[in-house]
Amino acid sequence: MVSISVTNPYTYSWSSGGAAITIPNSTNSLTPLIDPAPLQDTWFYLSITDSFGCSAIDSTLFVYQSLINPVINTIADLCIDTGQIQLTANPAGGVWSGTGIVNTSTGIFDAAQAGVGLTSVSYTITGVCSTVVSKNIVVNALPSIIANPIDESCMNLCNGNINFQINNGVSPLLYSIDSGLSYSSNDSFFNLCPDTFYLFVKDGNSCVDTTSVIINSAPQFQYQSTSFSDTCSMGKGVGIVSISGGTSPYTYSWADSNGIITTVSNASVLSDTLSGLSGQSYFVTITDDNSCQYLDTLIVNSSSPFTITMPIQTPPSCYGYADGAITVLVTGAIPPLIYTWSTGANGTSISGLVADSLYEISVMDSSGCQMLESVMLPVPDTPHVSQIVSDEKCDMSNGDILLNVTGNNGPFSYAWAGGLGSGNYVGGLNAGMYIITITDNNNCQSIKNYQVNNVPPVAAIMNVIDHCFGDNVVLDASGSTNGIISWEWTTSDGGSDTGVNPNYLFPDSGVYGVTLVTTDSNGCNDTASININVYPKPAVYFWGYPTMICNSGYVQFTDSVIAEPGFTYLWDFGPLGTQTISSPSIYFSSPGSYDVSLTVTSVNGCSTILGKNALVNVYNSPLADFFMDPYTTTILDPEIHLDENATGGIEYIWYVGSDSIAQGPMADYIFQDTGRFNI
Repeated sequence: MVSISVTNPYTYSWSSGGAAITIPNSTNSLTPLIDPAPLQDTWFYLSITDSFGCSAIDSTLFVYQSLINPVINTIADLCIDTGQIQLTANPAGGVWSGTGIVNTSTGIFDAAQAGVGLTSVSYTITGVCSTVVSKNIVVNALPSIIANPIDESCMNLCNGNINFQINNGVSPLLYSIDSGLSYSSNDSFFNLCPDTFYLFVKDGNSCVDTTSVIINSAPQFQYQSTSFSDTCSMGKGVGIVSISGGTSPYTYSWADSNGIITTVSNASVLSDTLSGLSGQSYFVTITDDNSCQYLDTLIVNSSSPFTITMPIQTPPSCYGYADGAITVLVTGAIPPLIYTWSTGANGTSISGLVADSLYEISVMDSSGCQMLESVMLPVPDTPHVSQIVSDEKCDMSNGDILLNVTGNNGPFSYAWAGGLGSGNYVGGLNAGMYIITITDNNNCQSIKNYQVNNVPPVAAIMNVIDHCFGDNVVLDASGSTNGIISWEWTTSDGGSDTGVNPNYLFPDSGVYGVTLVTTDSNGCNDTASININVYPKPAVYFWGYPTMICNSGYVQFTDSVIAEPGFTYLWDFGPLGTQTISSPSIYFSSPGSYDVSLTVTSVNGCSTILGKNALVNVYNSPLADFFMDPYTTTILDPEIHLDENATGGIEYIWYVGSDSIAQGPMADYIFQDTGRFNI
């Protein structure tokens, strides 16, 4: 480009032979375009001629500068955790830009800042001829390890496993459990001892993720066995094994010295007991839920049995007496012997015993053999008593007791406390406790207690309320005592009924007596009486005037009730509301048919209601209108025709002026003279 400043008018031409150009007036400068530009350094000459033919020459040097094409050096694919790298380009000295560039002058690129994916960076060489080049950088995500360790199942078995599960990785994947020292294409590692393993996974982009897992050792398993001798060689030996550790539940398998399995039990408890063992060796195999097995041996010792007899047994002299005794004899035992009775006594004999009670003795010899024996002293023959007790009823001292006594030691004698007699029957009893002593032929006594209860008398309780004539009343006896089977009602008007709460209708108003007789299952009865009032209901009649109204108006309502002190009135006019005076005047403002009712209530609460349907009727007034044909006529054609167009009309009278000319919905009229007429 060449810029020229001139004073008008001028012409100029380039040395290249370009045509002369005149600069128009009012234009002081011109910028001609050199196109195409030369591809080497070139001098340009400008000849300028003014309007007087005077000319001048000027020159300028065009300096050719070649275009620079920078190149960004190759950038390998990165991983998101690569960190910062140095980008390079030829020639140096340019400016870097783009996502992930953290230093524009030195070309430092941060993979984490750029993020996973394809990122474009640019390199710009500035100068007279500026040039920009770009290159894409691939930032790969790291593979993500999800490790599934499986702990050692049995102590010292070294059978732990690690399974890899990888997210985001690009095939092929390589796996390492030794901090990346060695890699394998297998994603599972087996037969591992308890330890901490540092896991590496490398994907096809050489991106690496790491984590660590722990293979735990199996729970420490400990066990302890205990045996108890088969004393007396009675197969009463006991073996107990207790464990800790392992994984619940457990299986306990017991075998004797011949290898015969005697029992297998499954349980979540930490011990197992096998009883009923004879003197020999036993082997127990414990298997936990991980199929880990542990073996132990128990030795059960044994000793010889002995015998216990009870040659002397003395029963009590009478039932309930504590004068029995027992003596034991032991043979075949190794002294010294230890005697322990169930009563807490020690020694070969005990006394002060009762019948029908179990006595047990334990004898242990010096070998630890323990034998048990028990005995129950026979019951002396005692009187067997059955009884029939009848309770007192109706407070009438009519209770009694009848005894039936049997046994081998009769005859029997009887003694009632309180001097009531010496036989097996006593009557005329009030409610209370009665005691009798029965003595047999051996002078053994039996004391018996018998309770005579009081069956309370029946109570008749009724609830009958005052009410209004014409209403049923409930004769209510539900408050009476329990056990009643009969309710008999009578009234002073000669009526009767039965049941707990029957309904009854008295024939007229007045005062009536009501009597209730109740009877229970024992034949006891009670009577209750009460007087009740049956109040009359008011006699009601009323009328209204007028009962037919056109459009709207008042209606006066009048009752003909024979009023007594305390009477109240309730008029109900439907949508027009209610009134409580005896003779109200009501304004009816809308056409329609109205129901009216009057309720009169006496001071005793007795009410009579009288209702009259459609008592008041309010009608719309008819609206007169008609057609006339023709509306204007002449004396030459004086006849007209009239036709009604009324609303709500049923009767029609036609007038011309003050003269009635016809009745009915239509009429014809002939004028006799000219003029203006009102129709």
